[in-house]
Amino acid sequence: MRYFARQYHLTLLLVLAASALFGQTHDDNIFKKTKGTWASPVDKIISVDTQCFHQTCSQPYNAFLTIKADSGANARFVQSGQVILVTQIGDLFAIIIRQGNYLLTYLGVTTTKVKKGDTVCKGQLIGPLGELQNSVYGLEIGLYNGRKQQKRLHLWFDKDFQIFL
Repeated sequence: MRYFARQYHLTLLLVLAASALFGQTHDDNIFKKTKGTWASPVDKIISVDTQCFHQTCSQPYNAFLTIKADSGANARFVQSGQVILVTQIGDLFAIIIRQGNYLLTYLGVTTTKVKKGDTVCKGQLIGPLGELQNSVYGLEIGLYNGRKQQKRLHLWFDKDFQIFL
């Protein structure tokens, strides 16, 4: 999975570099008010791991979450927004949605019906989870504010999700 994570990160950097300049919008204030309210994006959770790229970091400074689940689990969007990227990396799809200046990144579904330009809703089905490694299924999720990767991603989720950390 580390190979996919690196490829995913590189794809995201390309999108950020090619995107228009970001500026704070009204949507940003609405988005910030959702902190601490996000429900789990995955059903049938087994565990949640934290990870960072280019450094070792502890849970309070996590930049990405890997949500591991049982076979047959599905992923859902944690927030509404516009799809700005859908790309396949290996056997899995990466999807990036934008709301104002924020970008939510998802990697780990085997199929998806969303496409670039679609508006998606909180709770909408993304697709079935793919196998990360050794019969472990999961979803990687990240958050950026403009070009800046957001730390402490777990704080955006509700208390019911945080028990898995």
